[in-house]
Amino acid sequence: MYNNESLKASDGWFQKFKKRFSVRNLKICGESLSARPDLVPAFQNKLYNVIEAENLLDDQIYDADESGLFWKMFPDKTLVHFKEKSAPGTKMSKERIITFLCCANKTGSHKLQIAVVGKSKNPRSFKKQRVIEYYSSKNAWMTTYIFTEWFFKSFIPQVKNYHTENSLPKKGLLILDNATCHGEPLTSECGQNKTMFLPPNCTSIIQPMDQNAIRLTKLYYKKDLLCELVNSESDSTDIFLKQFSMYDACELLKRSWNRVSDSTLKSCWKNIHTQRWASEDNIPLSVLQQELPESDLSARFEEIEEFRAITNLFRRNTDVELSEDEVLAWINDSGSSVVACSSSELVTEDEEAESNMIKRVKNHEAVQALNTSIDWAKQRGIDTDQILVLKEMRNKALEACVLKQKQTCITNFVKKTS
Repeated sequence: MYNNESLKASDGWFQKFKKRFSVRNLKICGESLSARPDLVPAFQNKLYNVIEAENLLDDQIYDADESGLFWKMFPDKTLVHFKEKSAPGTKMSKERIITFLCCANKTGSHKLQIAVVGKSKNPRSFKKQRVIEYYSSKNAWMTTYIFTEWFFKSFIPQVKNYHTENSLPKKGLLILDNATCHGEPLTSECGQNKTMFLPPNCTSIIQPMDQNAIRLTKLYYKKDLLCELVNSESDSTDIFLKQFSMYDACELLKRSWNRVSDSTLKSCWKNIHTQRWASEDNIPLSVLQQELPESDLSARFEEIEEFRAITNLFRRNTDVELSEDEVLAWINDSGSSVVACSSSELVTEDEEAESNMIKRVKNHEAVQALNTSIDWAKQRGIDTDQILVLKEMRNKALEACVLKQKQTCITNFVKKTS
């Protein structure tokens, strides 16, 4: 058909051809076509050799990556009725004055504090209180100087503290892409913390932070930004954006990064690193514990708690004498369960009745109370992490308010006649 010059297809024929073979239009995005999959196996072997030579655990392997953020831009899509031809909006703000850096280890158990690069050296909205690590550059881009300063003054101290708290060897490997802002490979003064670069044009394939972590962080940020708009008392979107400061953006970004789960971060490493062991005897105990199904672990804990309850029961009732067969029959009886209760855990009927009479708090009342609590916390200089917890609760109450709303029926505006 391609070389058939006599074919003259109309627009209608082309539309039916697309419908018949389910051809649809998609926006070209990503860097997959520019990737070099042939370089991945060689890098994986190099990574294996470094891990075995340094005897590194999964908790000691980190990855970091940067991304830009339009911090005042709202979503450009919404839901409308099928008869509506357009959805009027306001002018989109494309202020890209934030570049943020995310970093976490392979297990997802250690997420480093998110770092932000902006244009202003000392934003007035910070007022001598910084929510996150903040740096500045002319174009709000990451530079070699900023990254080097972050590596020595932020990455290494946080990693050392985490390893000390968890009794781990004080070693660390940071995997990066080969961007020019990362400069040359870096090594700490003690030589225990190093950087390692990915091969060129492989970021879209194996870069852990580029798989899902950064995308979810931006998604949570947009969601929280909309919640802030709904909760604000501004008359229009333009007024809200004028009042929305860099401090508020950094606060939302920190909250969004904290919401990325450990399991999500762990799954981001599946393309870059898979365990390789020569035999089952060489598998570390920590890896075996991670591979043990969660159902088996919960069953073991239930057995332990059951035996502990039986032991406590016999300690309280020393006059009871049971044979070994009776104890085994009791344990194997599927219809019975052992519950160990102390005298402090017993609830009287009066207390239970009193608890049932607790007034139910409505969603909008919870939002007002939490807003008051947030204002009080800011005035008293409460720690920002605790304020973020209050805001997270406030957003959940806002979502509950939205879900509770019902479509107004036209009969509500018409009076019934007898």
